[in-house]
Amino acid sequence: MIEQGDYRVRDVSNILVTLRPDLIVSPRQDGGDKYYVVQDPLTSKFFRVGVTEYAFASLLDGRTSIQQALRLLSNAMPNHPLSPQDAAGICHWLLQSNLAHTPESATGNRLAARGTKSEHRRTLRRCNPLVIKLPLGNPDSLFERLEPGIRWLYSPLGVAGWLLLTCLAVFRVATHWTSFIAASREVFAPYNWIWLGTGWLFLKVVHELAHGAVCKKYGGHVRESGILFVFLAPLAYVDVTSSWRFRSRWQRIFTAAAGMHIELLVAAIAALLWDPTADASWNHVCVNLILMSSVTTLLFNANPLMKFDGYYILSDLTGIPNLSVSAQQYLRGLGRRLFLGVPRHQPSWSPGRAAIVRTYAVLAFVWRISVTVTLTVAASVLFHGAGIILAGLAVVLWLGLPTGRFLHYLVIGRAGDRPNRWRFAWSFGTLLTVVLGILIIAPWPGALQAPAIVAYATDVPVRASTPGFVREVLVKPGQRVESQQALLRLENPEISAELADLKLAIAQATIQCRVFKQNRKLAAYQAEVERRESLEQQLTEQQAEVDNLTIRAKAGGTLIATNFDSLVGTYLQTGAELAAIGDQDDKNLRVSIDQDDLAAFKDRVGKRVSLIVPNVRTIQGRLHHVDPRASLRPSHLALCAVNHGPIAVRKTSAAKADKAEVDTSLEYLTPRFLGIVDVSPVDQRQLACGQLGTVSCRPWRESIGQHLLATVRQWLEKLRQQAQPLS
Repeated sequence: MIEQGDYRVRDVSNILVTLRPDLIVSPRQDGGDKYYVVQDPLTSKFFRVGVTEYAFASLLDGRTSIQQALRLLSNAMPNHPLSPQDAAGICHWLLQSNLAHTPESATGNRLAARGTKSEHRRTLRRCNPLVIKLPLGNPDSLFERLEPGIRWLYSPLGVAGWLLLTCLAVFRVATHWTSFIAASREVFAPYNWIWLGTGWLFLKVVHELAHGAVCKKYGGHVRESGILFVFLAPLAYVDVTSSWRFRSRWQRIFTAAAGMHIELLVAAIAALLWDPTADASWNHVCVNLILMSSVTTLLFNANPLMKFDGYYILSDLTGIPNLSVSAQQYLRGLGRRLFLGVPRHQPSWSPGRAAIVRTYAVLAFVWRISVTVTLTVAASVLFHGAGIILAGLAVVLWLGLPTGRFLHYLVIGRAGDRPNRWRFAWSFGTLLTVVLGILIIAPWPGALQAPAIVAYATDVPVRASTPGFVREVLVKPGQRVESQQALLRLENPEISAELADLKLAIAQATIQCRVFKQNRKLAAYQAEVERRESLEQQLTEQQAEVDNLTIRAKAGGTLIATNFDSLVGTYLQTGAELAAIGDQDDKNLRVSIDQDDLAAFKDRVGKRVSLIVPNVRTIQGRLHHVDPRASLRPSHLALCAVNHGPIAVRKTSAAKADKAEVDTSLEYLTPRFLGIVDVSPVDQRQLACGQLGTVSCRPWRESIGQHLLATVRQWLEKLRQQAQPLS
């Protein structure tokens, strides 16, 4: 069998290319920039083509070669900038985009092969386990009825009102920033996933409705809507690609921004309805809506590195409609030239456009890699055992198949396009050596962080040694007290009466002893003496109880207490802890360490760590020790999120709270370890007891590779623990 020549490889100047006659072409102008919009009616795809490029493409009628078309273009436009290489590149793009064909590519075999290849690609996209698209029909009539009712939202008055509400919402959140941050720490708590999912679905439906309504407002057509499953999480979508027909790029930009516009409006309304002092459940719903409709919208929808709303806005602003495709072609050509020695044809971009495409190509590539890794890891964690299978399929589709195609090309090549295998081996080996060297030698630049609170190194508790009613409070919280200084006076009539009775009994025993001695009743005298001694011992003990009705400081220092004055009139049981006394010149930091960071902090025991405290310079301290026992009990209530602290907590059951050594109804979500950091006397004077800070611990001599390996091990260990209940 004689192999047919590759229709893509021949003398370029003599290729006969035919532009498809069914394409819909519309001239456009933005300011002084003239161009054409080409619509493919079969796929509903839109392409933006320059005036010179379209003039050249329009000459390709299947009878005129590229060389002849270029000559005709020069006669009509003597100053055109197209070179023969540019003309060949335009023809290649037209063929790749299925906007044109050659006699060979239009044959039955070629068309069948192209159809099979397209069907194969569509099948692969449908099999992607992380992104599943489910079309639900044509919603154009729905948006036709919906658009008049919400048109006022996008009028100049509506936009002005939106701006005013947004500014008021930002001001309200800013004035209650501490309370808002404390409330937001519970958003990702396990019990909040249902609220997050419900709010997310609501916002995405509203988001897509806004896209469709604005598209209809400017005369567009919404040809498809449906559900997009990402991580099996449902998201709504609508197809508003008809907005490329709009003559004004600002209409296209507003269509792309409509979803973010409506979500930010929801965030503004939720912020204005949020009240830190109102019902906790209502505040929780408002905080969820604020975060999801503002932070997530700006992070994902407004991000131009993903092909969401921000990308299309950037594409219109820069005047580069196929920015993502151009960026991928640039990276692909650069990689083929550097690693395979295959020459690449550089498009005739202006210096400004070339800089935008190259910068976008690098940033989008890095972002795509990071998102791919994050989504794969998230899938394996969120869905437990099933997630591992899901992540494995995603890795095969995203990484395995492209790698397989590249290896096939590297080994076999293509007609007229042979890669330099020796160059690849040398360049890839050099790159691999550099990467391994960095992983093995370069230290990890990041640092682990853990929340900490300033506390007295030795706080002496103030307890009631004798039960009684508080009659008088003699000191105030924060006051400097001396050892044995009176702090409170209690009152207990029963103890005082017992003391008086003992004194009377001793007096009577003394008289009786004298009588027995005078009457020479020695046995009775001896018994009465022993009884008096027993009474005197009881008197000593009872006197101590009476003396303990005055509570004194066991050591000198600063009194640490809250609501001390409110104790007057209350009854105290024996052992009740009322306050503590600490030394201002003897403070340390109590660090709450996550169990995943325990190994790194234990490795730093005895070494220096950094402490970051708001409004105080960075302080250096020494990690004294780390308690090897983990605990769910908060080491200090100020660290808890419900008290505006940095650590999420949950309420304990009544049984757990009853068994606790202290009266608390809160516990950490995961076990944490307690670490103690010592600071110098000079730094101690700058710190106030109760101040919150962050201890930064840089792993000792840990390379980038070691850190990544440890992270993978922790991840695998979590997967193993999660899979155990299933086995």
